[in-house]
Amino acid sequence: MTHDCLLTKSPSFGYVEFETTKEAESAIGMLHQQVFMGRRINVQFHIPRPRRTLTIPNKPSDPTKTLFIGNMSFEMTDKDLNELFREIRNVLDVRVAIDRRTGQPRGFAHADFIDIASATEAKNKLQTVELYGRKLRVDFSLESQRGIDGSKAMGTSGGMSGGMPRGMSGGMSGDTSGGMSGGTSGGMSAE
Repeated sequence: MTHDCLLTKSPSFGYVEFETTKEAESAIGMLHQQVFMGRRINVQFHIPRPRRTLTIPNKPSDPTKTLFIGNMSFEMTDKDLNELFREIRNVLDVRVAIDRRTGQPRGFAHADFIDIASATEAKNKLQTVELYGRKLRVDFSLESQRGIDGSKAMGTSGGMSGGMPRGMSGGMSGDTSGGMSGGTSGGMSAE
């Protein structure tokens, strides 16, 4: 059963694997609609959904001024992000994706550059980088991200921002001179 340390409650579901179907049926008969830790539980067979497959295009995206940087370790810190972009020139903004529900990093970022040539140069440097045992996946992004007011997000000389856990930021802005300144057979769910 999964457990959310931040909420100190179950995230409303869990999976239990049984040796036989008969054991699973017995558990359903005994536990379905019972109260467990103050919550009524729904115990039922797990019906697997068809797996979605991630399709990665065979050909790289057309060059743009924005890079997608994926396969980033969840353990990266502000310092790691600064080191990663220290030698990269003409960076306008780097935005690390954050899960809205948990506040944790989602493992990817977007970086904006002043021109396509700078983004291409950065892509060539970053696609060879491995951090925390994970090789970065770098490609041109299809479209630049926009700010809350619809304007293009651009940094000038600001520092780190965003308030991510473990010292990682939700975004970072720099000047254009380079470097940054700143199988289960049974399941149960609580209702």
